Amino acid sequence: MYARRLLLPALIFALLPFLIAARSGGAGGILFGIEKPDLAASYLPSIGASGSVEQLGGFGYGVDREGFIMGGFGVALLDQALLVPGADLTGAVAGGLGGMVVGQRLIDGRRIDLDLGLRLGLGGVARNDGNAWRGWAVACVDPYVELLVAVSPWMALSAQLGFQVLGNFAPGRSFQDLLVRTPILGFAISWGSFR
Repeated sequence: MYARRLLLPALIFALLPFLIAARSGGAGGILFGIEKPDLAASYLPSIGASGSVEQLGGFGYGVDREGFIMGGFGVALLDQALLVPGADLTGAVAGGLGGMVVGQRLIDGRRIDLDLGLRLGLGGVARNDGNAWRGWAVACVDPYVELLVAVSPWMALSAQLGFQVLGNFAPGRSFQDLLVRTPILGFAISWGSFR
């Protein structure tokens, strides 16, 4: 009993150097992105993206004193054709992804930040083949660069340019039955500490 009462203060004391070293930087917010296959350089492999898939979701992250970024994200994927009554849904995509965000803050300015990041995620995606929907468990890698501009001490707007690789790992042949490689243009509104 006596040992249990000492455990919490001992744990706090042991973690105190790490808590002091941590900086209360970071943010959370809403992310909107869209495929932009027309931005792909000609030397890249064929894209396999329609350019009509939108991403909408949320994120949160922390930034330490050295600028290391760590957090998480979740997005829904929705083909614009699904929003049009009577549209041909052949090739339409819907699904969701969630995972972790890691990165490095390259510029930590008073009002402007420049980040280099990587989203690593897992999720599920379905595609309409014209007759029926087929679904997959997918993995996603999305390196990106983000320019963040603080509009107040507690809110910022940002633009992101990334390149998403999304592929199936089950069922079927991994990263062959479904493989999408496309530039992504994203915009976000963030709430946090931007001083």
